[in-house]
Amino acid sequence: MDAKQLKTHAANGRVDLIIESLPNCLYQPFAVIDGSEQVIEKQGKTVRAFSLGDLHRQLLGIAFSNVSLRQRSAYDEMIGQAAKATDNQLLVNLDWQHIGDISARH
Repeated sequence: MDAKQLKTHAANGRVDLIIESLPNCLYQPFAVIDGSEQVIEKQGKTVRAFSLGDLHRQLLGIAFSNVSLRQRSAYDEMIGQAAKATDNQLLVNLDWQHIGDISARH
């Protein structure tokens, strides 16, 4: 979903934000609308950032109802155990209004 469309949708209804923490300090946001996750794009490119502060600046002005950080770990496989059938994720709620105080990596 394009960020401009997302801003309009958020003003008219509930939109949650899940930020996926990826390897190499990369963060990718997903808008959650009616239980469905959608990649957020700007000018046809997937929005990504190297810090939560930079991601906050890219999505400034969009009123999200709830913001969470999601981390998935391959720890079981890293220590030689079989992969589990269930998703190995940690979901942490964020104080999105104050996340902009975190500076970007230089």
